Amino acid sequence: MLQHVLRLAVIDDDDITRSLQLRLEHSGFEVCRARNGKEGMRLALEWLPDAVVTDLVLPDGEGMFVLNQLKAHDETKSIPVIVLTGQGYEAIKRQVLQGGTAAYLTKPVNFGELLQSLKMQIKEAQVVKQLAHA
Repeated sequence: MLQHVLRLAVIDDDDITRSLQLRLEHSGFEVCRARNGKEGMRLALEWLPDAVVTDLVLPDGEGMFVLNQLKAHDETKSIPVIVLTGQGYEAIKRQVLQGGTAAYLTKPVNFGELLQSLKMQIKEAQVVKQLAHA
């Protein structure tokens, strides 16, 4: 039985995606993949996932596009976004965090850290939704 539904991972690297998908599914997540930012945004609007994991460097644009678009739409602005990137520069990290990302993790990712962050961000988002509907 699935504990959480992460319906969207926007990562263009096949090896990283396969590895993360297998490990996340083993941990109780459902994972769907978008290969670029435009597809990721379309799928996010269609499915309204519990969380989004995105890379910063994608074939058709930056992960910042995904983050900015998610935060610009009422339907998706509360979805936690976790950035998973090879970009470890403090200026980029600061920009991404100021843009509304829930977490900024660098590659190679520590899977335990990613898993903990996902669970925490999803739980917080669910509490916020419950409070908003109360």
